[in-house]
Amino acid sequence: MSDRLSRIRLLMGDECLSRLQNSSVLVIGLGAVGSYTVEALARSGVGSLALVDFDLINETNINRQLYALTSTVGQFKHEVAARRVKDINPDCRVSSKRLFVDENNIRELLAEEKWDFVMDAIDPVGPKVQLIKALAESGIPFLSSMGAACRTDPTKIKIGVLSKIRTCPLAAAVRKRLKKEKISLSIPCIFSEESAIINQQLIEESLPAIHPADIPSTVDDSQAKQMQPELAAAQWVNGEYQRGRARRPLGSLPTLTGIFGLTAANEIILHLSGFAPERR
Repeated sequence: MSDRLSRIRLLMGDECLSRLQNSSVLVIGLGAVGSYTVEALARSGVGSLALVDFDLINETNINRQLYALTSTVGQFKHEVAARRVKDINPDCRVSSKRLFVDENNIRELLAEEKWDFVMDAIDPVGPKVQLIKALAESGIPFLSSMGAACRTDPTKIKIGVLSKIRTCPLAAAVRKRLKKEKISLSIPCIFSEESAIINQQLIEESLPAIHPADIPSTVDDSQAKQMQPELAAAQWVNGEYQRGRARRPLGSLPTLTGIFGLTAANEIILHLSGFAPERR
């Protein structure tokens, strides 16, 4: 028994492995959490992976994102991710798409295939809420990642429901908006029970000064004032302004964000395979 999935078979058996090989998973967001989720799903033998992200890889990604290497800076995350999955498992059916997911395209994306599972690993609150809403209404099994940055304790990472999370600013923002949308808060999430560690002074010092030339022509004066200093963190993709509201950078460790992604993948693998070992 020397094939690349032999150790999965030895643990779970042929039936569970077969379920994985016949499963399709959509992963939205290929950054610090999503990249490690995809890695484990590819190595577990998941038969079909669809990978969605809008961003280019840049140097600030290197400390925590699997696809960020000196050799890949400037490349699109979804393309690098797809190549890596095929290198890990040539039998996996991989598709990838450059897309900023929002309310205008979410339902079309979810309808492209009969997904067995969807992983939400995006950061912006507005699109995240719209994605969760669409997933909740669709009945597709999914897992949503809350904030992984600004933490140092891997033992605090948990799987639970959104309504019970009390230490995550992102979860609080998502919960508030979902309440307005009248969506159940029994949303399956991966989160940390550790309070976020935010050094506001270091964040402010990390933002460069903004010059008028840095402000996109599509942003009027009143919007520009509201966005400062967030505009300093804005990124450009082949001459166009990155979609979505620019966000201030947050400190993060490669360990915590990676463990988030791997823990999420573990939950997905167990769900898809039906493997339920007796734990002692």
